[in-house]
Amino acid sequence: MLALTLLIGLFIARPRLMRLMPYAIGAAVALVIAVFKPLSGGSVNPARQLGPALLSGRTTDLAIYLLAPILGAALGAAVHHLLVRRIQPYGQPA
Repeated sequence: MLALTLLIGLFIARPRLMRLMPYAIGAAVALVIAVFKPLSGGSVNPARQLGPALLSGRTTDLAIYLLAPILGAALGAAVHHLLVRRIQPYGQPA
């Protein structure tokens, strides 16, 4: 999620790249699924993980799948904010 948030921040900061954003996000999500699905068995969508876990009664590791995307997005936004501030002072066009 951290990488996806940074990727989205990059495209939002550079409007001329905006038309490529759907392709980049789709490719990034596909890569995450292809790499991490066999390792963890989890899904990229927290809601997709929540439903089966609640219905099966196996909620022991559910907190990781629900909290990790939130923490990753927050960390990604913080890193993007630090990078934008360091590279480009506020008030200057991108």
